[in-house]
Amino acid sequence: MRLLRQLRDDQTGAAIVEFALVAPTMILLLAGVFELGHTMYVQSIVNGAMQEAGRDSTVENAALGRIEAEVRNRVGPVAPGATFTFRRAFHTDYATIDKLELFIDLDGDGRCNDGEPFEDLNDNGVHDRARGKNGQGNARDVVVFQVDVTYDRMFPMPSLKGWSASNTVSGRTMLRNQPFRQQDKSKKVKNC
Repeated sequence: MRLLRQLRDDQTGAAIVEFALVAPTMILLLAGVFELGHTMYVQSIVNGAMQEAGRDSTVENAALGRIEAEVRNRVGPVAPGATFTFRRAFHTDYATIDKLELFIDLDGDGRCNDGEPFEDLNDNGVHDRARGKNGQGNARDVVVFQVDVTYDRMFPMPSLKGWSASNTVSGRTMLRNQPFRQQDKSKKVKNC
């Protein structure tokens, strides 16, 4: 009986037991905060690199390969081993970016079908949202320049919750090309 009372009153080693109960949760929480902070930092670097790349790419005879390499060089140190996917599309003006192409609704059903004429802003032959034509465009065109950066997460903890072991952040900028040459602004009308 005395031994049981002595064990019940003994506080030696209680701190290590409490630490063992609290430590896994605390470590997981800390790793999550670090992962979130790292993702925000990578996003910030990508946004800054894209703003600079967008400005550099609007001048005549811009070396687009060099500009993309510069984005890789700026983002690479904070996201080692990252893969980069660049997309560049141009529009005639800001108002046409990601807008549904206009059409004449001859049958009144609210849809572009049965050969109804539409303005093909991205020249792809399909009535859709104007995502722009691929490439850099001409003078005064608005260029939407985007990069998707995929990299491995710093901590393996997301895999414990079934999340992907990699993370993707995107950067996007829209700027108008400088007026370095004239272009054809005529609209192309097609049928649905």
